[in-house]
Amino acid sequence: MARIPKNHNGLYFDTLVRTQKMESVLSLIHATYHAKRSVDKNANIKEEIAKRLENSYNLFRDNPKGAITGSGSYNGDISQFDSQYTIGHELCIWKNSNLDLTPMATKVAENIITIRDYFDVVFFNYFQPIDNVAVHPVYCILKYMSENGTIKIAKSDIPNVLNVSADNEDINALCNFLDGTHYFRLYGKELKFVGKTSPTDYIKYCNTKYIGKAGYELAKIELGNEDKYIDYLTFSVYENERDLEIVSRKELFRVWMLRKKKSNGEPYAPGVIKDYIYGLTAISKILNIDIFSITGADVLRELKVELDTNHEYIEENKKLNNKSSAGLSQYIEFSENFNEDDNDIYQNLIESSPLIIEESNDILYNEKQRGPRVNPLFPLNFILYGAPGTGKTYSTIEYALSIIKNKKPGLEVISINQRKEQINEYKKYASRGQICFVTFHQNYTYEDFVQGLKPDISKDSLRFINTKGVFMDISERAQKDPENNYVIILDEINRGNISKIFGELITLIEDDKRLGELNGMELTLSSGECFSVPNNLYIIGTMNTADKSISLLDIALRRRFSFIEVPPNVDIIINSSLKKILSNLNDFLRNELKGTDMLIGHSYFMNKSENDVITIFNNNIIPLLYEYFYDDEIKVKRALSKSLGEDWAIDDTSGRIKIKTK
Repeated sequence: MARIPKNHNGLYFDTLVRTQKMESVLSLIHATYHAKRSVDKNANIKEEIAKRLENSYNLFRDNPKGAITGSGSYNGDISQFDSQYTIGHELCIWKNSNLDLTPMATKVAENIITIRDYFDVVFFNYFQPIDNVAVHPVYCILKYMSENGTIKIAKSDIPNVLNVSADNEDINALCNFLDGTHYFRLYGKELKFVGKTSPTDYIKYCNTKYIGKAGYELAKIELGNEDKYIDYLTFSVYENERDLEIVSRKELFRVWMLRKKKSNGEPYAPGVIKDYIYGLTAISKILNIDIFSITGADVLRELKVELDTNHEYIEENKKLNNKSSAGLSQYIEFSENFNEDDNDIYQNLIESSPLIIEESNDILYNEKQRGPRVNPLFPLNFILYGAPGTGKTYSTIEYALSIIKNKKPGLEVISINQRKEQINEYKKYASRGQICFVTFHQNYTYEDFVQGLKPDISKDSLRFINTKGVFMDISERAQKDPENNYVIILDEINRGNISKIFGELITLIEDDKRLGELNGMELTLSSGECFSVPNNLYIIGTMNTADKSISLLDIALRRRFSFIEVPPNVDIIINSSLKKILSNLNDFLRNELKGTDMLIGHSYFMNKSENDVITIFNNNIIPLLYEYFYDDEIKVKRALSKSLGEDWAIDDTSGRIKIKTK
């Protein structure tokens, strides 16, 4: 880390970090990045960053403990900034007292890597001086797991494993930070290792050489200066002196392509580069070799000649729209111009170009190969449909949590406290990005849902950037986290233009076309990016049948979704009189309208009494009846008479029909 943390007598995290975790680090990075870009070099950079944290990011108002301590009282004051943000140095955000961002923090600010990618590297290096002993939490936890042959550790055991004192808040802060990496997940009271191999294999990636004051002094001697020390911490997480030469040749080719310009001077889009690498990987499979292990341009040219007569290659290249041949041509040019033995070029290339962790062969990217689903409890795509007020949106929370936990939903009546617990759990998963909620409407578009060009308001001049939509965002998160299920909820799905919103995704969301299934598919989007939908992403839609009958939905949509009816349920209405009213009303509507699309849901009567009947009918139910019967007052009166009986009178003296007490 860029500055040695202060010594404490136990595990310690600032109050801000205890309550805001990843958000605080991300905000510090962005505030610093924009402050450095926007202000005069003579300005007080601390004040500029402090102001931006208050005015622009405003993530620190959510402190559940109130405004007395920690982030809740943060108001942009420089003294608060000095006292709260030592974490900026400890987590390698800043590399010096001028608050210059480290190279890897800059990549987070420029959206080249994610905050999760950043944490992957940081916590292989992170330590705390406790009672003047440098304690490396990740190293200690991995060592414990390795020695005990386990991949789990109870939160309550962590102080003993670290051999430190720690209160629950600081243990929770540590676990939540580690949950932000790709190789740990927090499940209730347990921290679970979810890395690509085993905890034993990961131990060697921990920086145990240059930690503590003695390690820092040793680093200055052996590495030369503080900048090289920071490079050591942020550009590699491996042993073998943690040098830069471990970067895979595939990664070097990717970085080289990112710097290369087309004939018109424009850079290559990341999606196009991804296609080239995908095409080269296909060649590797056909020839049963790793093409990235071939370094000579002459050998690659000979290989290209052979491939031109290889029928399997020709067919595969055609299927991939010539990605393989185009990628091979670029790789030959790369091999001609790039010399790994020239250490200056090699090092400058890595240091000055975007570090893309996502698809590298290293241990940081936790993309285990997903297999087909076995004995699934839920369909991948399903729609909860029913009449108004039946609790469709209400039920999505329980369905989403059941999918995340891979258990059948209870769907029974629960108490208010149980519902609060349910909602809090839902919010927890939503904050982690495992659940996403979207409401469709007539103006919702493909650009909002998948991807599209949007104006970049951070620049002085107008320009447009390709921006991911909510579905692409959660799909990519799910693909990178194959051991967990993800859920996107599409409320009022039938109110949007499905064909317009989904576009080519209407194919990819099919069960057997999902990534991991036997017939899994990948499509090339208009941006040039390849995209697939993993089979751990579940889509839940809700649909009001009174708004549009399911028989009118697009046939392609109906075929790809299962439909689960959420009918009116009078049994959960406590008041017997209200129960009878709703039952009578729905019996009449079912017979009169010859179907169940336009009934009345039980939610209008939940926790109500006879004293509420006039309000319920006049404000909610009678307007619906007018819609159901196309303003036919005679039928509306009949519906009211059948449901209310003799207890209430119908008032038709002025305006629309109302009911009143007799």
